[in-house]
Amino acid sequence: MVNAAGNSVLTELYDTLRSRQQRVAVRALEARPERLPVIDAEHCALVAALERNDEPEATRILHQHLRPVSEVVSVLSNEP
Repeated sequence: MVNAAGNSVLTELYDTLRSRQQRVAVRALEARPERLPVIDAEHCALVAALERNDEPEATRILHQHLRPVSEVVSVLSNEP
């Protein structure tokens, strides 16, 4: 999705953050494994909306998908 935006600066920035994002994702799933089916369903719904070129639905799903990020980061930052 980042590459598809066609912004080379954004793509480069995202590439530099990729390994950190992956580590956070793994830790988040370790902290809240019950979210995995929800995350999977959101990813599938987002791909389907993008394939239909349904921008409003894709945006809605993406906002829904990203909503718990601050909560997850907060939980991770409180771990020993």
